[in-house]
Amino acid sequence: MINRKISEKGEKDGNLGSLKGEGYQKRFLEFLRFKEITEKKNLRSLSDEEEKKFLEFLEFQGLFENLKVKYKVSTLDLIKKLEQDILIPASIFTRRLGILETICKYLKENLNFSNKKIASLIGRSSKSVWQAYNESKKKLEKKFEILPTRYFIPVSILQNKELSVLENIVVYLKEEFSLRYHEIAVLLKRDDRTIWSVYQKARKKNVK
Repeated sequence: MINRKISEKGEKDGNLGSLKGEGYQKRFLEFLRFKEITEKKNLRSLSDEEEKKFLEFLEFQGLFENLKVKYKVSTLDLIKKLEQDILIPASIFTRRLGILETICKYLKENLNFSNKKIASLIGRSSKSVWQAYNESKKKLEKKFEILPTRYFIPVSILQNKELSVLENIVVYLKEEFSLRYHEIAVLLKRDDRTIWSVYQKARKKNVK
């Protein structure tokens, strides 16, 4: 899936985590407008903030061009495909919250989804979402600050009800990115042994 390959761009894909909230198409058009502005100016006269935005634009443009070539689609078709899924930045995970609690808190507070919508997206009951979100608020009051990360998890993978939320994520990171157990443990803020056990349990279920 195109969505599953987005993170392969490199270390500085952090801004992609917020794209769904704003809308890929809106964000992309903003980049295009910024390009027009910079083309009319001498790049040496750019302010620090403008230079930062310009470099961000170049990264974003490069990512889009690579995906267009790889999947043989137009810019518009690519934007439409990206709009079909939601990406969860791996930087939001914390030892203070469970995995489901983290997912529900992010979708509720950062993307402003209702409990019913979240339940539909992750293939869980509204009651489970309500409980997970309430627990997350008790443990962590503040909304997540989205930090740069090279790994993003498509919400669609959580629809697999034969695996737990954690099992789905571990299998995805292991098999899509060939990450080591320790690397996954660092990303999810869990113990290496826990990640190993979760992956082995998921594989025994023989579920893709």
